[in-house]
Amino acid sequence: MATLHARPGDAQALKLCAAANLANFNVSFAASSLSDVRSKGSNPFGTNTVLLVTPAVQLSEPSAAAAYLAGGSSSLPLPVLQWLEWSEQALRPAAMLGGPQLEAALAHLQAALGSGELSSGKATLAEVAVFAGLLPLALRGQLPPPLADFAGAVAAHPAVAAAAAAVGAGLPSGASASDASDAAAAATLAAFDADAAAYAACRPKRPLPGRRNILITSALPYVNNVPHLGNIIGCVLSADVYARYCRARGHNCIYVCGTDEYGTATETKDVELVQFMGKDNVPFHTVIFPATLLGTGGEWTMMRSISVTEYLNYEGGKFSKSRGTGVFGNQAKDTGIPVEVWRYYLLANRPEQSDTDFKWADLAAKNNSELLANLGNFVNRALMFVSKFFEGKVPGATSAGVAEAEELGKAVAPKVAEYVSALERIKLKEGLRLVMAVSADGNKFLQDTKPWVAVKEDKDKCATLVAASVGLVRLLAALMAPYMPSLAAKILSQLALPYEASTALSDELVAGAAAPHTLVAAGHVMGTPGPLISAISEEQVEELRARFGGNQAEDAANAAAAASTSKPAAAKGGKPTAAAAAASKGGAGADGKKAAAAAGADGKKAAGGDGKKAAGGSGAAAPADDGPVDVSRLDVRVGRIVKAWKHPDADSLYVEEVDVGEDKPRQVVSGLVRFIPAADQLVGRRVVLLCNLKPAAMRGVQSQAMVLAATSKEGDKVGVLRHGCVAECRKQV
Repeated sequence: MATLHARPGDAQALKLCAAANLANFNVSFAASSLSDVRSKGSNPFGTNTVLLVTPAVQLSEPSAAAAYLAGGSSSLPLPVLQWLEWSEQALRPAAMLGGPQLEAALAHLQAALGSGELSSGKATLAEVAVFAGLLPLALRGQLPPPLADFAGAVAAHPAVAAAAAAVGAGLPSGASASDASDAAAAATLAAFDADAAAYAACRPKRPLPGRRNILITSALPYVNNVPHLGNIIGCVLSADVYARYCRARGHNCIYVCGTDEYGTATETKDVELVQFMGKDNVPFHTVIFPATLLGTGGEWTMMRSISVTEYLNYEGGKFSKSRGTGVFGNQAKDTGIPVEVWRYYLLANRPEQSDTDFKWADLAAKNNSELLANLGNFVNRALMFVSKFFEGKVPGATSAGVAEAEELGKAVAPKVAEYVSALERIKLKEGLRLVMAVSADGNKFLQDTKPWVAVKEDKDKCATLVAASVGLVRLLAALMAPYMPSLAAKILSQLALPYEASTALSDELVAGAAAPHTLVAAGHVMGTPGPLISAISEEQVEELRARFGGNQAEDAANAAAAASTSKPAAAKGGKPTAAAAAASKGGAGADGKKAAAAAGADGKKAAGGDGKKAAGGSGAAAPADDGPVDVSRLDVRVGRIVKAWKHPDADSLYVEEVDVGEDKPRQVVSGLVRFIPAADQLVGRRVVLLCNLKPAAMRGVQSQAMVLAATSKEGDKVGVLRHGCVAECRKQV
């Protein structure tokens, strides 16, 4: 007894069942998805489409399984084994690819029929194997008459007809089993088409005559083995967007990553070579390398275009993996922020003309005010309206409301044309801006035409307005697909439209932007609409900033310690500088952050000010001061931690109660979780605190002092400052 796991209708499964029937081998068929077929077996490559399981063996190669069912390879005649191998290695790939390979395979079969090597009057395992390879072509009527007759005769054999019924496969209409349903034929063709697409995807891609053949290259997505966001946006992500756009436009395109290190592992004749990189590599790729190639006198493929970015910095500073400053590519998924939000923010913030900053507050603002309030809002309003008032079916446009729909087209069509022009010139930031502008036109259209009013007063007009809105949603999905493919997929799922066909930026779709009410067929049944984007709260921003803030506060402590060896600078008239005055009031001035060491607490809040106004001043910006900070004005004391626990709302913060010799312990919030993983390791420690800071709320918990810490030169170790084990509490340092 054996069990065959395969997709319903699969011609390969039919071959195995027919082989079992010919040999009177008892096999039960278990209809399975492709993922289930692969998960049940032990094929290390995970590429098999069938799985035969017996108490003794598991077989995932169709021809080997067929030979096993027929009694084993040793018992089969050599010609049968040769036809088994040929049908799998030559006929099936040729049927998938078509063209000259298929013509040669069919000619070989016709010659075999003419010579008697194969016979339509019998059904041995050889004929069954060839029939299984021809079945998709027979169902589509693509076989020449001799082979069509052969396929019909084999299909009529009882063993084959029974196998087709068992696996739910279609049979040629000329066979005796012509009652097979259209659904069975469709299942057979669907399985074959899926296999053909997978086969084509893994084959080498070569330049095609008469097509734009574009080779896109970039550096690897890391700097010194770290997936740096700046490198990702400058090279890998930008190249990915352009490659997706090129494919959507129908160009023959390959994107190869890592060409700086390993060369271009593809045939590069007759291609447009487009390179993506950061500005530091420009001299090499625009002067040195091309000059070297030209100097050889060889016929090399030269770079056609280059797209270069400036640097992406982090919150006014630099990314540093060793110091834990900034979010890196391998950490992005752990933030819980969807991939489409990451892609949108990085691309909207792409440093095309000058260095730009990654800021958590800016990411939240762009998510909330652009993705959510503009794009997500329009798509949700349009699709929910169809679901509520038209039972989820896209209404057909009528003569009423066409004028309004065409006005929408007049606003949108020029932007779509500009979008195509921008991406052809690799102006990715401009292209994304135009996508959002089209979405804004959609929101304006809904506000101006008020379909919620028209549905009560003139449903024909409302139908046209809604058809135009849904058409614009479908257009937006295609425009955003190069930038945010995951979001485009979500939208098309709600529209119940196929991804590949719907994201193709054909000339017809670009022209159709002028008539958005024609872009989705009348009567099309949508899926279930729902929210696409979630808001990012201020609390999330603060938590993420604290988590990825690294050792910036410790760096400030080192700067303050270095400055303590000098006297405070004085302004004219012998008065203390603004910085010194601010320090005497608890560090609330512009240089407050530089005056104190923070063990991970937000420097801006811990310093008691916002860094923009001098404490006690009139609100004017504090003047620049290059003089040292007067640290003697700071109340630095020894304290003993009597209690410590994790912050209830921040994974990177501890809350401690510290005895500094006062009536009751002070409550302190510090960012030491990354360096001291267990809270009980803090209890009993004598630490050095800065005590004359203005109390500040850290994620809802008040902090009344600051624990001082030091970092190693490399930035990978952090230690809490201690005065000495015999120092008494309240002792001032």
